[in-house]
Amino acid sequence: MKIGMLNFHFSFNNFGALLVPYTIAHTLEKLGHDVFVINFQSKAYLEHAKLNKLEEYGKNFEIFRNNFLPIKTDKYLSSIEMSELDDKFDAYIVGSDQVWRYMSDDELRVYFLEFASKNKRKISYAASFGIDTWGGDDAQKKRIAAALDEFEFVSVRES
Repeated sequence: MKIGMLNFHFSFNNFGALLVPYTIAHTLEKLGHDVFVINFQSKAYLEHAKLNKLEEYGKNFEIFRNNFLPIKTDKYLSSIEMSELDDKFDAYIVGSDQVWRYMSDDELRVYFLEFASKNKRKISYAASFGIDTWGGDDAQKKRIAAALDEFEFVSVRES
């Protein structure tokens, strides 16, 4: 099975953001699956990283990413761009980390896998909001509830 995985692999300062996709990919590959870390890079995070000069500290993260993560896709910056991936994967895994925390509407569409068709297997692994309150509006809540209904398996980091 071809599996696309989404998380914050592009982080410059979060060890888990690199170790989780590494361990999931390694385990799934041992089970015979072809795993791809989807190279989605959040515009909001990249702006945050530039403002806080995190890139300067992230050289070792970049080395790890380049040597150990199966990043086999082009770089994607929006949910519209991500829609071209739908015919390339049989399943998607999203998580871990705060992938479901309110960011931009477009990033929510990506991390709730709204770009993927309904017939694809969708799985969350230790996905998190990371905070006690939701920052989005009621319309987004309804849309996200519908998106979650399409997930085959959901695991979260906190409840």
